Amino acid sequence: MRDFSFYNPTRIEFGKGKELNIGQYVNEFGLGSVLILYGS
Repeated sequence: MRDFSFYNPTRIEFGKGKELNIGQYVNEFGLGSVLILYGS
């Protein structure tokens, strides 16, 4: 394998009803697209 660097800042939110705040989290960073994994 070749040498490389990988930087992945990640915010993980846990708890009931957290999905209701997704818009707020996205707006904080001015993002245009996000990846959301949801399930149990």
